Amino acid sequence: MRLIALSIVVTAGFATAAAEPTPVPGTVGLVAETRPLPHACTPSTRVIKVARAGDPAPLVAALTAKTMPGLDYDAADPARLEAHRRQFDRWFKRTNARFTQAAAVETAGATDASAPPAARVAALMRLVALRSQLATVLQTATIPTNVRPYPEAVRAYCDGLVEAVAPVTASADEARRTCAALVAQANLGAGPWDTACAVAPARP
Repeated sequence: MRLIALSIVVTAGFATAAAEPTPVPGTVGLVAETRPLPHACTPSTRVIKVARAGDPAPLVAALTAKTMPGLDYDAADPARLEAHRRQFDRWFKRTNARFTQAAAVETAGATDASAPPAARVAALMRLVALRSQLATVLQTATIPTNVRPYPEAVRAYCDGLVEAVAPVTASADEARRTCAALVAQANLGAGPWDTACAVAPARP
Protein backbone atom coordinates (compact mmCIF):
# COMPACT_ATOMS: atom_id res chain seq x y z
CA MET A 1 0.00 0.00 0.00
CA ARG A 2 1.33 3.37 -0.93
CA LEU A 3 1.42 6.29 1.49
CA ILE A 4 3.30 8.65 -0.82
CA ALA A 5 0.29 10.90 -1.39
CA LEU A 6 -0.09 11.40 2.34
CA SER A 7 3.60 12.19 2.66
CA ILE A 8 3.24 14.99 0.12
CA VAL A 9 0.16 16.40 1.82
CA VAL A 10 1.58 16.37 5.34
CA THR A 11 5.09 17.53 4.68
CA ALA A 12 3.67 20.42 2.73
CA GLY A 13 2.44 21.69 6.09
CA PHE A 14 -0.77 21.83 5.42
CA ALA A 15 -17.25 14.49 23.82
CA THR A 16 -18.36 11.42 22.32
CA ALA A 17 -18.72 8.33 24.51
CA ALA A 18 -16.68 5.34 23.34
CA ALA A 19 -18.69 2.40 22.02
CA GLU A 20 -18.26 -1.09 23.38
CA PRO A 21 -15.32 -2.92 21.77
CA THR A 22 -16.28 -5.27 18.93
CA PRO A 23 -14.27 -8.22 17.59
CA VAL A 24 -12.23 -7.61 14.45
CA PRO A 25 -13.52 -10.21 11.95
CA GLY A 26 -11.01 -12.89 11.04
CA THR A 27 -8.84 -12.34 14.11
CA VAL A 28 -8.46 -14.37 17.28
CA GLY A 29 -8.36 -11.69 19.95
CA LEU A 30 -8.36 -8.20 18.43
CA VAL A 31 -11.18 -5.79 19.20
CA ALA A 32 -12.05 -2.36 17.88
CA GLU A 33 -13.60 0.60 19.62
CA THR A 34 -14.48 4.16 18.68
CA ARG A 35 -12.85 6.99 20.60
CA PRO A 36 -13.33 10.76 20.40
CA LEU A 37 -10.54 12.59 18.65
CA PRO A 38 -9.55 16.25 19.19
CA HIS A 39 -7.70 18.36 16.63
CA ALA A 40 -8.41 16.08 13.68
CA CYS A 41 -10.47 16.14 10.48
CA THR A 42 -12.93 13.61 11.94
CA PRO A 43 -14.55 13.72 15.40
CA SER A 44 -13.61 10.16 16.30
CA THR A 45 -11.26 7.33 15.39
CA ARG A 46 -11.29 3.54 15.38
CA VAL A 47 -8.73 2.06 17.75
CA ILE A 48 -7.82 -1.63 17.67
CA LYS A 49 -6.32 -3.37 20.69
CA VAL A 50 -5.45 -6.88 21.85
CA ALA A 51 -8.14 -8.46 24.03
CA ARG A 52 -6.43 -11.85 24.06
CA ALA A 53 -3.35 -13.38 22.47
CA GLY A 54 -3.30 -15.60 19.40
CA ASP A 55 -2.98 -13.35 16.34
CA PRO A 56 0.22 -13.18 14.25
CA ALA A 57 2.65 -10.48 15.34
CA PRO A 58 2.71 -8.66 11.95
CA LEU A 59 -1.08 -8.39 11.95
CA VAL A 60 -1.17 -7.09 15.52
CA ALA A 61 1.62 -4.58 14.86
CA ALA A 62 -0.22 -3.14 11.87
CA LEU A 63 -3.75 -3.04 13.27
CA THR A 64 -2.66 -1.48 16.56
CA ALA A 65 -0.52 1.19 14.86
CA LYS A 66 -1.06 4.70 16.19
CA THR A 67 -2.17 7.64 14.12
CA MET A 68 0.30 10.33 13.17
CA PRO A 69 1.24 12.53 16.17
CA GLY A 70 0.59 16.24 16.30
CA LEU A 71 3.21 18.10 14.29
CA ASP A 72 4.11 21.71 13.60
CA TYR A 73 5.33 22.81 10.18
CA ASP A 74 5.80 26.50 11.00
CA ALA A 75 8.57 27.75 8.71
CA ALA A 76 9.30 30.55 11.21
CA ASP A 77 11.08 27.98 13.39
CA PRO A 78 13.42 26.04 11.03
CA ALA A 79 14.84 23.78 13.74
CA ARG A 80 11.39 22.73 14.95
CA LEU A 81 10.21 22.33 11.36
CA GLU A 82 13.08 19.99 10.53
CA ALA A 83 12.63 18.01 13.74
CA HIS A 84 8.96 17.45 13.03
CA ARG A 85 9.66 16.47 9.44
CA ARG A 86 12.06 13.83 10.71
CA GLN A 87 9.44 12.68 13.20
CA PHE A 88 6.90 12.31 10.41
CA ASP A 89 9.39 10.41 8.25
CA ARG A 90 10.01 7.91 11.05
CA TRP A 91 6.29 7.42 11.63
CA PHE A 92 5.64 7.11 7.90
CA LYS A 93 8.30 4.45 7.32
CA ARG A 94 7.32 2.44 10.38
CA THR A 95 3.59 2.52 9.57
CA ASN A 96 4.12 1.73 5.90
CA ALA A 97 6.36 -1.23 6.75
CA ARG A 98 3.89 -2.67 9.26
CA PHE A 99 0.88 -2.56 6.96
CA THR A 100 2.83 -3.74 3.91
CA GLN A 101 4.20 -6.78 5.74
CA ALA A 102 0.85 -7.78 7.24
CA ALA A 103 -1.04 -7.24 3.97
CA ALA A 104 1.44 -9.44 2.08
CA VAL A 105 0.78 -12.32 4.49
CA GLU A 106 -3.01 -12.01 4.22
CA THR A 107 -2.92 -11.58 0.43
CA ALA A 108 -0.96 -14.83 0.17
CA GLY A 109 -3.56 -16.58 2.32
CA ALA A 110 -6.46 -15.13 0.37
CA THR A 111 -5.06 -16.24 -2.99
CA ASP A 112 -3.96 -19.73 -1.93
CA ALA A 113 -6.08 -21.93 -4.20
CA SER A 114 -5.25 -25.01 -2.12
CA ALA A 115 -6.69 -23.51 1.08
CA PRO A 116 -10.31 -24.15 2.13
CA PRO A 117 -12.71 -21.34 1.14
CA ALA A 118 -13.38 -20.47 4.79
CA ALA A 119 -9.65 -19.95 5.39
CA ARG A 120 -9.37 -17.74 2.32
CA VAL A 121 -12.39 -15.71 3.42
CA ALA A 122 -10.85 -15.26 6.87
CA ALA A 123 -7.67 -13.95 5.22
CA LEU A 124 -9.75 -11.58 3.10
CA MET A 125 -11.55 -10.29 6.19
CA ARG A 126 -8.19 -9.57 7.78
CA LEU A 127 -7.08 -7.84 4.59
CA VAL A 128 -10.23 -5.70 4.70
CA ALA A 129 -9.45 -4.86 8.33
CA LEU A 130 -5.88 -3.89 7.43
CA ARG A 131 -6.83 -1.63 4.56
CA SER A 132 -9.73 -0.07 6.45
CA GLN A 133 -7.59 0.59 9.50
CA LEU A 134 -4.82 2.06 7.39
CA ALA A 135 -7.36 4.49 5.94
CA THR A 136 -8.49 5.34 9.47
CA VAL A 137 -4.94 5.87 10.74
CA LEU A 138 -4.21 8.21 7.84
CA GLN A 139 -7.46 10.15 7.85
CA THR A 140 -7.40 10.77 11.59
CA ALA A 141 -3.94 12.32 11.55
CA THR A 142 -3.74 15.23 13.97
CA ILE A 143 -4.00 18.60 12.26
CA PRO A 144 -0.62 20.37 12.54
CA THR A 145 -0.62 23.07 15.19
CA ASN A 146 0.42 25.79 12.74
CA VAL A 147 -2.62 24.98 10.57
CA ARG A 148 -5.34 24.85 13.25
CA PRO A 149 -5.86 28.64 13.68
CA TYR A 150 -6.79 29.07 10.00
CA PRO A 151 -10.14 27.59 8.88
CA GLU A 152 -9.26 27.71 5.19
CA ALA A 153 -5.95 25.96 5.83
CA VAL A 154 -7.73 23.32 7.93
CA ARG A 155 -10.20 22.67 5.11
CA ALA A 156 -7.36 22.38 2.61
CA TYR A 157 -5.46 20.02 4.88
CA CYS A 158 -8.51 17.81 5.47
CA ASP A 159 -9.42 17.79 1.77
CA GLY A 160 -5.86 16.72 1.04
CA LEU A 161 -6.13 13.85 3.49
CA VAL A 162 -9.38 12.64 1.91
CA GLU A 163 -7.77 12.69 -1.51
CA ALA A 164 -4.65 10.90 -0.25
CA VAL A 165 -6.66 8.20 1.52
CA ALA A 166 -9.07 7.54 -1.37
CA PRO A 167 -6.90 4.81 -3.01
CA VAL A 168 -6.59 3.00 0.33
CA THR A 169 -10.37 3.12 0.84
CA ALA A 170 -10.87 1.84 -2.70
CA SER A 171 -8.51 -1.06 -2.06
CA ALA A 172 -10.47 -1.99 1.07
CA ASP A 173 -13.69 -2.04 -0.97
CA GLU A 174 -11.99 -4.19 -3.58
CA ALA A 175 -11.06 -6.72 -0.89
CA ARG A 176 -14.66 -6.65 0.37
CA ARG A 177 -16.02 -7.42 -3.09
CA THR A 178 -13.54 -10.28 -3.54
CA CYS A 179 -14.52 -11.62 -0.13
CA ALA A 180 -18.26 -11.41 -0.85
CA ALA A 181 -17.80 -13.15 -4.20
CA LEU A 182 -15.87 -16.02 -2.59
CA VAL A 183 -18.48 -16.38 0.17
CA ALA A 184 -21.21 -16.67 -2.48
CA GLN A 185 -19.18 -19.04 -4.64
CA ALA A 186 -18.40 -21.33 -1.71
CA ASN A 187 -21.97 -21.08 -0.38
CA LEU A 188 -20.71 -20.44 3.14
CA GLY A 189 -24.02 -19.10 4.39
CA ALA A 190 -24.32 -16.52 7.16
CA GLY A 191 -21.29 -15.49 9.16
CA PRO A 192 -19.11 -12.57 10.24
CA TRP A 193 -18.29 -11.96 6.59
CA ASP A 194 -21.82 -10.65 6.07
CA THR A 195 -20.73 -7.41 7.72
CA ALA A 196 -16.98 -7.52 7.17
CA CYS A 197 -17.31 -8.03 3.40
CA ALA A 198 -20.22 -5.66 2.77
CA VAL A 199 -19.41 -2.69 0.54
CA ALA A 200 -21.10 0.55 1.56
CA PRO A 201 -23.27 2.05 -1.20
CA ALA A 202 -21.69 4.90 -3.11
CA ARG A 203 -22.76 8.37 -2.06
CA PRO A 204 -24.94 10.19 -4.60
